[in-house]
Amino acid sequence: MLGKIITGGLQLQIPEVYVTRILKCHPQNPEYPLGAAKKQRFDLAFEEISLINPKAILAFGDVPGQILTQSIEKMFFLRQKTYILKTPQPIPHQGTLILILMLEEPELKKEVFGDLWKAKCLAKLV
Repeated sequence: MLGKIITGGLQLQIPEVYVTRILKCHPQNPEYPLGAAKKQRFDLAFEEISLINPKAILAFGDVPGQILTQSIEKMFFLRQKTYILKTPQPIPHQGTLILILMLEEPELKKEVFGDLWKAKCLAKLV
């Protein structure tokens, strides 16, 4: 589904997009990061992001959004603004809902696509 959104909806080529699962975690999973574990995930993500040096970041879901913003806010609030990750070259990042919600609640597709479009604009790929 993400591939179709990237190539069809956003009209990007796959080589223009870097996808990582380094922040992937689920609240039902015993590995769900809390406290120090969230800090450890941030450090790992920061290292990977610094190596890749992307033009923009899009975080899917509460936990990746919270890790990148170092916040406890839910995605509903996180996606209302753009954040800057303070790397040697500051990187804008946008949050959005997890893709499974688009399958469960199709009316959210437009909102998620809007978030994806914001991330594309942040990367100055428009």
